Amino acid sequence: MVLMCPEGSSPAPRVTVHSLEGDGVVLVSSANPAFDPHLAPEYAAILPYTVVVTNNSPQPILAYGVVWRYTDAVGKPLVRVRNVFSGMRLDPGKGLAPGRGNAVSPVLALEAGGGAWNAMIGPEVARVAGQYTAATRVDISLDSVLFADGTAVGPDTANLIVHWKGWIDAERDVLTVVAENPSASLVADLGRIADAGAFLVAQGTGAGRPGTVEMASRADRAKTYAECYILAKAYFAQSTVEEIERGGSPTVENLLHVRQLRVYPDVRRKDQN
Repeated sequence: MVLMCPEGSSPAPRVTVHSLEGDGVVLVSSANPAFDPHLAPEYAAILPYTVVVTNNSPQPILAYGVVWRYTDAVGKPLVRVRNVFSGMRLDPGKGLAPGRGNAVSPVLALEAGGGAWNAMIGPEVARVAGQYTAATRVDISLDSVLFADGTAVGPDTANLIVHWKGWIDAERDVLTVVAENPSASLVADLGRIADAGAFLVAQGTGAGRPGTVEMASRADRAKTYAECYILAKAYFAQSTVEEIERGGSPTVENLLHVRQLRVYPDVRRKDQN
């Protein structure tokens, strides 16, 4: 779908939206009468570059990636990626259900609380909207989607599918360690898993032992599934050790409950089934 500015209005970029209709997931743009991002009217400047991911498939969606491609005022091509994924979506009923839609905006803060005007967000909205308005063309693409059964679709130019698989497998495997060994040696076992990730980071940086924030960031920037998996697993292991040290036995019991509740799909591309 192509959006053009109304006749007589100030110049605006050509905005093209690319969906995955064949897989039942579409991007609804501001040119569509069904567009309803639930944003306050004061955010109108960002609406042409905001889309609603709508699930018309028969199963829930666990993750999706949206990519904006545009050229700035000096002709430099730029790419912005929005990766929408959270482990909470692995809880039953927490994914994007069939028939439902979620707004996705270049301004992340609007997705969490754009229903009412916030003067603190206003300058950021104006800045980002100005970047896009200065472009000659903006392409917004639904780059990848992960369904509840583990099948993933889309061109995946942002390489998100391997990261979703890495994070899902890592959380599953760390919680499985907790479930199979809720004993005095658990902290030591988790520590060895965390050490593997710390070693991988140290190889690349030469720095000391990284914290959980650094391991998570490195996992998100990993080029391969194997690297993402090792770093994400180390993140979960180290985070679990810290939680156990703070909360003791109740923390282990809560982790066992999470492991029993969550459904961890076998993530694979649909075209490789």
